[in-house]
Amino acid sequence: MAKRNPGGKARLKLVRVGLGRVLLARLCLAEGKTLQAARARLGASVSSDYLAFDGQVFRVSHDLAIDRVVKLLGERCELVYDPNLGNTTGADPAVLPNPWPMKSLPVRDPLAKPLIYMARVWHPEMAESLAFQIPDREDDCRRDDLEIAFDRELPAARAWRRDRKDLDRVPVTVVADHYEPRVHDVLDRLYDCWWDEFLAGEEWSVLPHPEPTQYPVRALSEADFFSLEVEPFGPIDEINLAYREKKEDYLNNRISAEEWLDVDVAYQRIRRHHFPSEPDLPDNVVAPVAVVRRLRELLPGHERDRVRWFHAFCYPLGGVPADLVRESAGEERVLRYLRDVPALLPGGAFTPS
Repeated sequence: MAKRNPGGKARLKLVRVGLGRVLLARLCLAEGKTLQAARARLGASVSSDYLAFDGQVFRVSHDLAIDRVVKLLGERCELVYDPNLGNTTGADPAVLPNPWPMKSLPVRDPLAKPLIYMARVWHPEMAESLAFQIPDREDDCRRDDLEIAFDRELPAARAWRRDRKDLDRVPVTVVADHYEPRVHDVLDRLYDCWWDEFLAGEEWSVLPHPEPTQYPVRALSEADFFSLEVEPFGPIDEINLAYREKKEDYLNNRISAEEWLDVDVAYQRIRRHHFPSEPDLPDNVVAPVAVVRRLRELLPGHERDRVRWFHAFCYPLGGVPADLVRESAGEERVLRYLRDVPALLPGGAFTPS
């Protein structure tokens, strides 16, 4: 959902199309009351012959009324000139240059879909779900279309949206309280989807993506290290230090929530896939029999994967499983978690110290 700007006005996007005799304008869903107020104000000031509403979009079709409408809207809204509205609303594609003193957004390729990162996640309160992050934070209208589609096409879900608690200033969203293919049908219409197994943060357990899959998988790259401002594929100690400094900056509002999310996701990917030197770990998982059996069910591949998970920090458990099973209470917590979670990813090689 779009947020209000610091000045307290709702954001409204508009564009002139055709021969300049048509104005299109659209408010985000979060500003429904503002839209109603704008409709009432415009209806009292502009002839109904020139004014038409279609859901979130309204159209002015007389050039004598356009400047008056823009003035009225500017009193209540933060106006942004968006040439892409002509494509998203099915209007005449002949978009005119911005004639008013307001911010203009860049023109996007109408055939190109914005990128979206998604991950299968699990939470005891929601079961298996799909989390996703939309990097394009300017496209409020596309996010509105996504919300409308979910509300219309996934009515069985108790709630299609839930944000990460540790990222209250940036939307990483869980779709519904269950996972089903129809979620992808909706996302595919609007976005270019990629799997990214590191959107879960401290609240959700990440599950492996389905195999086979039609979607590309985001892999470790130099860009992840650049997010932490460290040398690519460098020493672990330097990466840990950079992460702690970035987290301190986020907690003290020195960097934005969006930047912190990029750092957090990059760090998790580095932890799982960057091994400059193998840690000194045993060859096999040494644990109670019930724990070993369940780990073999969840990670049926190589024993090294099970060892890495067992000796890595687990956010849902709040510790390293190998340390927790040394006491009976910790053993019970680990076993309960392994019995509930439907799948696991191999653990990283070091903990976020």
